[in-house]
Order: sequence, then C-alpha cells, then structure tokens
Amino acid sequence: MKTVQLLQWLPIVLYLYPVIAGFTVNSETATVLGKYSTSWFVFHLINVCTFPAFYWLAKKRHLFGKCAVLILICIATVFTLAKGQMRAVAGIELIWPLIRLTAGFGLLTIGAEFFEANRKYSILPVILVSVGLIAFSATDVVAWGVERFTS
Repeated sequence: MKTVQLLQWLPIVLYLYPVIAGFTVNSETATVLGKYSTSWFVFHLINVCTFPAFYWLAKKRHLFGKCAVLILICIATVFTLAKGQMRAVAGIELIWPLIRLTAGFGLLTIGAEFFEANRKYSILPVILVSVGLIAFSATDVVAWGVERFTS
C-alpha cells in the first residue's frame, strides 16, 4: 500500500521542479508585481494551491479529487504559459512528459483503489485516461531521448 501512495505523490514531487523554476523566470510583459504577466501570475497561484489540495484530498481519501488534481497537473504541463521562456531552465523539456508519465501511473493506482472499493463504474474512465497518459508521455520521453542522442 505504501508503493501505491508513493506512485500517487510522485507527480506532485516532480512538479515541484517546474513550479520553482517558474518563479525564477521573468515574463516578457511584466504587469503583476513588476515581474509576471497576469496569466503567468494566475498559473503560479494555481500551482501554489495544487499541493495543499492534493494533500487534503489524500487525507480525506477522496479518489475523484485526487484524479482531478493529477489531471489538472497534466493539463498544466501541456498548456504551460511561457514555455519558451522556461526553456532556459535545464531539463525542463524532459520533466514535462515525466510528470505526465508518473501522473498516468498515479491514476492507474487510483483505478486499483476504485477496484478495491468496488466502484466498478468509476474504474473504466480512470484506467482509459491513465493508459492514454502513459502512452502519450512515453512517446514524448522516447522522442526527447532520440532527439537528444542523435544530435
């Protein structure tokens, strides 16, 4: 059971790197606090709220809530604002697909928890989303590796 908990927290732990790196990146149009654009600042507020929300949902054992937070993290990695500005941070191109990959495995473990709780109607969507995330992210990681090693 500890491995299941670890797999669910792994995307959150990996997500700390781009969140911290994002606070070091300046926006091209600084409008909030003289450093960030409005959309970049809203993105940071979402990031700051993500961690306590996942912790609270994990304590409450709310499986749908944990799924929602992991999917929110995956959406944030795909639609991250100012990706071009964050490319200066080392390893950022690899960390985005790794976060999605670990979130896919985390969702897979949540699907197993749904199975143990005998919530059969909830298993299929969670499993389908997790398998899709794993496949999508694995191809991104392999493409990054092929690009890196061929050049």
